[in-house]
Amino acid sequence: MIDQTSDAHPVPEQAARQSSTNQTPEPGQIWADNDRRSNGRYLRVLSIEDGSALVKQVTAAGESTLKAPTRIRLNRFRPTSTGYRLVRHADGSAA
Repeated sequence: MIDQTSDAHPVPEQAARQSSTNQTPEPGQIWADNDRRSNGRYLRVLSIEDGSALVKQVTAAGESTLKAPTRIRLNRFRPTSTGYRLVRHADGSAA
């Protein structure tokens, strides 16, 4: 018997709900870490390459910190408890 509730092949209604909550990161955007262990961590997207985003930790105001840039898989940019949420667009407007 085939399990039709699998996340591997979502039904159209599930796919529509998932895509409406996911946003694609773009260079210049500021994202906040939702993980409670990283409370107050903000990241600026520097570039997108090979299925990941190169990001740099910044302050809530968008000012650079001394932390080195790191890569994060694009599928982590979703509003879950261990994902990321968009805070500010590349043009500086609030999300």
